[in-house]
Amino acid sequence: MNYLALGSSNGLTVLQGAGMAAPYRGAIYAPKAASDELVEDAIDVALEGSDAQLLAALKDLENKFSQARATWRSQHPRMIWLAFSDTAADAVYLSEVHDGWIEKLKGTRAAGGLALRLHVVRLNRWEFDAGALATVSNDTGGGANRTLQNHTDSTSHENWLEWASSQNPASLPAPITVNLKNTCGSATGEILLGLYDFLGDMVNPCYPWLEGEAASGGSANQASASCSGGYFKPVIWAGAAEAQLLTWNFSTSGGLWRPYRPLIRFGVPNGYSDLCLRIKLLFGSQVVWEGPQCLMSASVDLQELGALELPPALVGWSEQGNLTLGLYGKRAAGGTLNVDYLALVPADSWMRLVPRGLGLATNETLQISSRLGNAAINKGGGAMFSDYVIYGGPLLAKPGLKQRLYVFTKNLAGSAAEIDRTSQVSVSIPNWTRTL
Repeated sequence: MNYLALGSSNGLTVLQGAGMAAPYRGAIYAPKAASDELVEDAIDVALEGSDAQLLAALKDLENKFSQARATWRSQHPRMIWLAFSDTAADAVYLSEVHDGWIEKLKGTRAAGGLALRLHVVRLNRWEFDAGALATVSNDTGGGANRTLQNHTDSTSHENWLEWASSQNPASLPAPITVNLKNTCGSATGEILLGLYDFLGDMVNPCYPWLEGEAASGGSANQASASCSGGYFKPVIWAGAAEAQLLTWNFSTSGGLWRPYRPLIRFGVPNGYSDLCLRIKLLFGSQVVWEGPQCLMSASVDLQELGALELPPALVGWSEQGNLTLGLYGKRAAGGTLNVDYLALVPADSWMRLVPRGLGLATNETLQISSRLGNAAINKGGGAMFSDYVIYGGPLLAKPGLKQRLYVFTKNLAGSAAEIDRTSQVSVSIPNWTRTL
């Protein structure tokens, strides 16, 4: 064993290895394998020193176990860790401590010596902060980060980045950290994140990006430089009955049983406060699935449309052929809608961040930690402040799978999600493993 310590970010007590100080003389430890959430390890520790030194060491260990009981699973910055490295070539891995107690070992001992057995109850997981991924990429290239926009055109603008399975060091699902820098000229408000797992039998993602101008129905496409693809689709309907507004066709081959969060963006902001929209799936003309009716907010150009599973497949059936996705609207007096796109954002992991007040100023970076369940802005000098409430999450990277992260951002008022609103994004994944 190369290194063993117990403590927090406020200080470690080294039981074995570099940094060990009197009265500690060394430790014997082998991590225990278990199948439960918690595991109880035994660490034999030898101490030698004056009575005052031994008493101080006992008090320190008891205090650390008391602190572990108080901070367990609270994401407290002073949570207690067991830090372990087997050989000098290994990284130091951490496992959060839940509880512990001290047993004095029986037998003769030299004057000034003490033999203890520490019973440590810890999370059945080891983790190591591997830092930011060396390469994230999309159709625009690759590097330590990518600048993303609120649309995709597969040439110079993308709203996603991905990383190869080989870049995920973990052997367990691991919570990622997303660093999002606001690189546009105004404050960023609401942020939407969706993480997609490339399953082993999938080469390409089943991720329909449905442009309004590609839909069937509605009126002639209208050109607009502020819309994805340069166009939006107007649609007009009359009467109080729910009406089919637009439809898109897609194949169900590949990407089975995957969850999505549909987002609709309006080419011209919706002006109604009594408009309900929803999605239905049709096989031919027969409705085989329908989502909830979602009340739209007036003057907000990017809004959610509930949840969706594509396709709505039955267990034991692999494909359902070609389906039609329909956008349906209902309003007492009918109306006019201008659809820029319908984005089906993958929701293998999903997170929505809403600002309490000032949001993310230009050139500020938001550190979104799925592990800690918070999002913090560095205001300078290392001082981190939270202005965001998180809904959903965590974002978990799956071992052995390629992953893709989609990002949407709005202005501070929450009304506009301009297609050219930019964010510079990088990703970190800790190495989580069950055994070392």
